Amino acid sequence: MKSSSHVLNLHPIIDTEISCAKNCYLYTPNEKKIVDFTSGIWCTALGHSNEEVNTAMFNQSNKISNIHYKLNSIPTEKLATDLTFLVNHPMGKCIFLSSGSEAVELSIRIARMIRPQGLILTFSGSFLSSHSFSTQPRTTSTWLEFDCSNCSKCPKSAECAKCPFMNNIDFSNISTFVLESALAKNITFPNKKLVHFIVKKIKDNGGIVIANEVTTGLGRTGEWFGYNHLGIIPDMITLGKGLGNGYPISSVILSKEISFKVENSSFTYAQSHQNDPLGTAVGESVISIMTRDKLIERSKTIGAFFIEELNKLKNELPIVKTIKGKGLFLGMELDKVIQIDDIFNEMLQEGYFIGINPKINLLRFFPPLIIEKKDITEMCTALKSILRKRQIN
Repeated sequence: MKSSSHVLNLHPIIDTEISCAKNCYLYTPNEKKIVDFTSGIWCTALGHSNEEVNTAMFNQSNKISNIHYKLNSIPTEKLATDLTFLVNHPMGKCIFLSSGSEAVELSIRIARMIRPQGLILTFSGSFLSSHSFSTQPRTTSTWLEFDCSNCSKCPKSAECAKCPFMNNIDFSNISTFVLESALAKNITFPNKKLVHFIVKKIKDNGGIVIANEVTTGLGRTGEWFGYNHLGIIPDMITLGKGLGNGYPISSVILSKEISFKVENSSFTYAQSHQNDPLGTAVGESVISIMTRDKLIERSKTIGAFFIEELNKLKNELPIVKTIKGKGLFLGMELDKVIQIDDIFNEMLQEGYFIGINPKINLLRFFPPLIIEKKDITEMCTALKSILRKRQIN
């Protein structure tokens, strides 16, 4: 349906205008409060309008916001240093861009520069990027997608080396493995043993491992990065979303070895907001707050509480099929007889903005890491009431 607005929106727009936001709350012009269980578009991990982040943004904007990509700045160097230590690549390097999609695109370009031949392996259902030329579409001439859902049916004692699915993959022809440590569309985590097996095969053949942490990074799953659950150290890590707490900044973090190969090649890349001091000052503020306030640990503990509350609904309501996730990266799958769009609309009327995936009847909960237990329990009470009416009907 056409809108009277002059803003072109490429997704259906809800007839709810937001005038301001603070912490976990959105406010309409008539001051109705809506609790945001999506962190904007999964970005505002510290909550909306964080005062410290805003101060860092204001202070840096009064110094310098944008400089040429041939120059460096203090906040850019500081954030790069902190991130390389966080990912266990203390001698590595970073580049900062504007969006997660750009970061994923650049990481794959770098991998292809180093290993121009061979396929890129990823798990089926990986999102990777919304507009990257390298990832969309994923053609069979360049990409190999592996369906890791089969691994959930595999006995724990089984060996990946003897798996018929694995035996069909020629790892000598795989140059790069792009890992999403959790799949946002259906809230699933790949098997740890499987990931270890693939990473070892890739590395044994001189390949490159990239972890796409745009969605799962910076505390979202109860660890600094989603791949921490898997016990691996990738060669490159891509970040976005939470790194800017709503400000558009992303990063590619490279190991010492990958950095050396890039810097000693003819590879170049340029865009207008590369290594901007304004964005990196914001990112540095985000990392500082997360570290000081122990928000990674908080994500884990509040996430465990949230899962308990969701499981209470599952135990009471048969239309709730499964509860998924870790940290504050959570989902609730409903019976297919339920119209999930209706659940979304009714929850919005009750003052709760939640995420949905209609294709698999999944409710998604990615709230800010500062979400309070009171907001969680009250949201679950409202959801229970709405779902119970559907069950009775």
